[in-house]
Amino acid sequence: MKRLFVLILSSLILAIFSSCSISLYTYEDADKYTSSSEFSLDSKITDVEINWINGDINISMGAENIVSVKEENYGNYPLFYYLDDTTLKIEFVESGTNNNVFNSLEKDLFITLPIAQNSLVDLEVNLINGNVNFGTSAFNDVTVDVVNGNVTIERIIAIDMDFKMVNGNAVINSLNSPSFDLEKVNGDLIINNIGGTTKIDINSVNGTDIIYVNEVQGYETNIKSLGSFSSDYDNLKSYGAKQVFIDYDAVNGSLIIKK
Repeated sequence: MKRLFVLILSSLILAIFSSCSISLYTYEDADKYTSSSEFSLDSKITDVEINWINGDINISMGAENIVSVKEENYGNYPLFYYLDDTTLKIEFVESGTNNNVFNSLEKDLFITLPIAQNSLVDLEVNLINGNVNFGTSAFNDVTVDVVNGNVTIERIIAIDMDFKMVNGNAVINSLNSPSFDLEKVNGDLIINNIGGTTKIDINSVNGTDIIYVNEVQGYETNIKSLGSFSSDYDNLKSYGAKQVFIDYDAVNGSLIIKK
């Protein structure tokens, strides 16, 4: 269970990720950031990094080759952003904001990214206290770290997906990615539809993980768990063409495969 200890440690680190010190919200190159509650950029953007404290993050795709960002309920404390070459960095508030201020804010962020094939970005989301909601979307790589919140995905296409979650559930209605890694403490996972050949790697402490696999695809599992396993395919740990490979390492976790 070496990876379990890595998971718990990463969760503690995430809870105080680099944007927050004990008393102030701080980040590097603060003098290069601009404040705005709503803006659009038509510059070339290859990476988007979001650091958020309280509130939901809503991610969608648009046909135009621009990135559009807006927030709600910001009061006197708008977000700050910085276009660092081709990397767009978004911060919850101004660097140096006191924790009494940023902890009392609950702001919802809406970001629309271009869906054009030659403009797909790498996305990184760090969130404490809130939900991450994806519409139909496409990316190169996606990294999501969430404490106290859920992740909901309508449909996603990505080269690589890496999620870390503490106290929250994930629902993916349609997944098309060769690689999906999830580390979580206290939360459930549902994947409703899988397209293509996929490797799913789950490390979990406390939770139920339900994965739907159709008969044409088939699956293969590698399970290290103190919990339970069941499958609609006669409880077999391997079935059919084995296009979905599931590596499952859990404490008090249940893996359920459904047709």
